[in-house]
Amino acid sequence: MAQSRLPTREEMDDRYDRFVRLLEQEHWGEFVAVSAEGNVLLSDSLLQAVRDARDRLDPDSIVFKVGERAVGHIR
Repeated sequence: MAQSRLPTREEMDDRYDRFVRLLEQEHWGEFVAVSAEGNVLLSDSLLQAVRDARDRLDPDSIVFKVGERAVGHIR
């Protein structure tokens, strides 16, 4: 398995602004996993978002809570 590194604050902010902000109106409070390429997977729970990111996206995926800057990095 490839070793991933923690994303910088700027990378997290950029990914949120590019791929998550547009989801705020319809998906506020849901969780979203976002790959480095911009693939997104929405979930109702943090646990499911983490599992989806681990199983279906790349190792540098980030999980956000839509509408809040709650962030997690998936390895």
